[in-house]
Amino acid sequence: MLVEEFLEASAARLPDKVAVVAGERRITYRELDERANALAHSLVQAGIQRGERVVICLANSIEVVLSIFGVLKAGGVFAVLSPSAKAEKIGYVLTQSRASGLIMAGKRLSELLPLTDQLNGLQVIVGTGAVTKEQWEGTPKVVSFAQCIENEGRRNAPPKRNIDVDLAALIYTSSSTGESKGVMLTHLNIRSAAASILAYLEYGQDDVILNVLPLSFDYGLYQVLMGVKVGARIVLEPSFAYPHAVFQRIEQERVTVLPLVPTLIAALLETKPDRYDLTSVRCITTTGAALPTDHIGRLRERLPKAKLFSMYGLTECKRVSYLPPEELDRRPMSVGKGMPNQELYLVDVDGNRLGPGSMGELVVRGSHVMKGYWNMPEETARVLKPGPWGDERVLFTGDWFRMDEEGYLYFIGRKDDMIKTGGKKVSPREVENVLHGITEIAEAAVIGVPDPRLGHVVKAFVRLRESADLTEADVIRHCRSSLEDYMVPKVVAFIEAFPRTDSGKVDKRALEQMSTSSQSGGHWTSPVKAESDDPRTAAEESRIERIINSVMEAHGQRTAVVYKNERYTYGDLRTLVNVQKSKLADAGLTRQDRAIIWMENSPEYVVTYLAVLELEAIVVALHPQTTTEEVVRIIRHVGAAGVIISPTVKHWTMGDFESAGIRFVLAGDGLHRLRAFDQGQAVPDGIAQIIYTSGSTGRPKGVVLTHRNLIANTRSILDYLQLTREDSVMAVLPFVYAYGNSVMLTHLFAGGALAIENNMLYPQTVVDAMIKNNVTGLSGVSTTYALLLNNSNFKSSTFPALRYLTHAGGPMPSELLGRIRTAFPDRQIYLMYGQTEASARLTYLPPELLDVKKGSAGRAIPGVRLKIVKDGGETARPGEAGEIWAFGDNIMQGYWQDPELTAEVLQGGWLRTGDVGWLDEEGFVTIVGRNNEMIKSGAYRISPTEIEEVLLQHPQILETGVVGIEDPILGQKICAVVVLKEEGFLTQRDLMGYCAQRLVPYKRPKVIAIVSALPKSPSGKILRHRLREIGVAAAGAAVPASS
Repeated sequence: MLVEEFLEASAARLPDKVAVVAGERRITYRELDERANALAHSLVQAGIQRGERVVICLANSIEVVLSIFGVLKAGGVFAVLSPSAKAEKIGYVLTQSRASGLIMAGKRLSELLPLTDQLNGLQVIVGTGAVTKEQWEGTPKVVSFAQCIENEGRRNAPPKRNIDVDLAALIYTSSSTGESKGVMLTHLNIRSAAASILAYLEYGQDDVILNVLPLSFDYGLYQVLMGVKVGARIVLEPSFAYPHAVFQRIEQERVTVLPLVPTLIAALLETKPDRYDLTSVRCITTTGAALPTDHIGRLRERLPKAKLFSMYGLTECKRVSYLPPEELDRRPMSVGKGMPNQELYLVDVDGNRLGPGSMGELVVRGSHVMKGYWNMPEETARVLKPGPWGDERVLFTGDWFRMDEEGYLYFIGRKDDMIKTGGKKVSPREVENVLHGITEIAEAAVIGVPDPRLGHVVKAFVRLRESADLTEADVIRHCRSSLEDYMVPKVVAFIEAFPRTDSGKVDKRALEQMSTSSQSGGHWTSPVKAESDDPRTAAEESRIERIINSVMEAHGQRTAVVYKNERYTYGDLRTLVNVQKSKLADAGLTRQDRAIIWMENSPEYVVTYLAVLELEAIVVALHPQTTTEEVVRIIRHVGAAGVIISPTVKHWTMGDFESAGIRFVLAGDGLHRLRAFDQGQAVPDGIAQIIYTSGSTGRPKGVVLTHRNLIANTRSILDYLQLTREDSVMAVLPFVYAYGNSVMLTHLFAGGALAIENNMLYPQTVVDAMIKNNVTGLSGVSTTYALLLNNSNFKSSTFPALRYLTHAGGPMPSELLGRIRTAFPDRQIYLMYGQTEASARLTYLPPELLDVKKGSAGRAIPGVRLKIVKDGGETARPGEAGEIWAFGDNIMQGYWQDPELTAEVLQGGWLRTGDVGWLDEEGFVTIVGRNNEMIKSGAYRISPTEIEEVLLQHPQILETGVVGIEDPILGQKICAVVVLKEEGFLTQRDLMGYCAQRLVPYKRPKVIAIVSALPKSPSGKILRHRLREIGVAAAGAAVPASS
């Protein structure tokens, strides 16, 4: 049986069954077979002959599956490359394999133009999507994939031209020589491996297999081939980058089989999928390394119905061993026993066969063992050696194992120095070749260093030429231009001289020992090239992104963001910002455009924020819980050019934005262009960000902040918190609001790290993350600290690196402050006060003055002046109460498109805060009340009018008034006092449910009082102080609020 007959048999047996799902697209087995036949005819007509190689460079999609089977049906040999493969890698494989065809995304074809010499042997290039043929003349012929799969008159397969011992695939993997090697797999190899694996995994036609692995990886490729063989449904996802999207797909498609590698399992376990139904999963497979015991236990808790198969294999023979699920507890560190229809044994260094209980190199015998490495006879001879029977050759794996008496294998280490990182292999030689291509480098050596998540990561040691000036960031940037991401060194150490063996070779064991001795807190420190803490220049001070870019260049290898156990360096951010900037520019985002960022805290948010600023556009960030109606209202108000949406935000459709006037919606990698119209809004220079906060009228207020405002605010906070690049903060506050925004910017300016955690509903998760990441700071509101103290072991935990805590968002209750001080007697606690209109911060109370200035919100931050203005307009003396006014470079430019409100709040450059307080003789302010009716609840400012409007839409409500009443945790909680049209028709519980359907959680009333009439003045104005009295009285007997 040939591999393409897997498809033909399933198409004959299950013609109308869905074969492949990718995104919103589906294809049945009949359609897959017929279109693959059409593609095969097209390839033959283009000159592809029996046994010729066709390189496929496509993302997980229906097209990549069609390409594989189309090449096979044409009698060819397919070679799948990663969709992110660089042009140089594509050119190498085309040349090394002597390929006759190439199938890739049409939009990438221009990248091949410089590779003219490497394209000479090609007969045809097939481009998916838009294909520009004008750039190509003569050979190779460039054709459209869509035209190639038109099956009119070509629904039957071309005549068979191969037998099962002919080649079917070349799978390229790293080589110890530094060059990628093509593993030659015959139809018999693939068929045998698939049959043996299916014998124990028992895939069937009722299975739904979710594959997030690239098909350039043999593990991912075999999921497709085995799924097609049994007639299963195969669901392709581009990656596991957004776990929630994967969980949603599992629920939607009722996935039964989930193939993963250890790093993806770790990501799965770090994500809370509680809102998804994952009970359909019956089988999880993993390969690359034995799973940690705690991962096994947590997987069982999360997916109790799923059997877990831990496996080991090599590209050269696909699968070697598997650990039956029932053996996981008995042998947690084993990679299992040999799979069916093969023989395994161990040999010593001289090739002598060893018995059970021994330790030696693993040898594999069977019909699934590769034919060899394409055009590499020496490499082939090194691993394929004469076997014990006849003229067969067996595979010497290069991996050393211990085998117990029952035949179970335990991995010891590699015979060679290949680096296994995240389930993939990296050749040190290949990375060294790239490093040696850098003019300034005299010598380089690459090793693998242990990493708790990836197994190992790549570390480069570099000796520079005399007088050469090269930074760690320069080296990594160069490597990124030539290597795939997983091969790029994560750490670069500069060295004066390499340790040598007696023969004069670089002593890599000594380098490993040096790495171990220089390890600090889980981070690898470079012994040379200490950088300045402040790399800024005067020219870079005018814009946020320029300052942060200088940090990215100076501290490229330092950690910038930690998120879901992934660490992103400043160098990583630089690369990701470039990618996102390119997408946004392609979408049409230009200077002074407003861009809506609708996202949760994440690396993607940081990257998108910086990319928008680098295009000299303006950030308008919105919380992921913001309703679609509110987003559209803000789009129209601000005249946005487009919306960038997180994959975790699900409550929207394209129809919501069709009449909003925007140019584009960018959701994940999907770009949707829309018909825009001119908003007709003039935009002053220098604006960086517009932060929307509720207005007292219920209208959205867009607070306009310039680069100058935000830089001034950030510099002041850096000054009094004394932040440096050694600091890292537990970032739990939303970056879309002013407080969270200042937390983000201060640490990016300082070159510090943001440890992001969005699970405040699970406070213990935050505590664990603080400990794990050795954070030096925690910023929060009263709710943050109350949740941590009440719902975790926060008080009893040890945080050796923690230096400071900050609090803002309203006065901290004295009882809560006392509990925090008891829990952290030796930590610095900063109480702060501010407003969005002040870029976040106006005052801070130094930790040493907590007892001296009890009840005070502190003194003005550097660069800010305060005064108290009485009702008559005169400035108050110390101790006299009045409205707090503030002046400084951090004060906003005004409210977007609202000159009347701006004129009311900004007077002569001074900000009228609307808060009432008094200053003492030393300039410390005490806040005694609020001059307006805004409710400050937790980290939010909430308009009573907004909630009143929702309540008044209820047909049984006559009138209502909403106020804030004091709450020991939130500062204020929302109370609604309601008059019904018919007394007794509704209950508080009914109204709670009504609000839960129409308001986001933080805007829902926590107390509802039903009265016969609202208290009013003679003029008919509602007396809100009386509403608060009613609310306080009702709070004791209130119905529990819906969350």
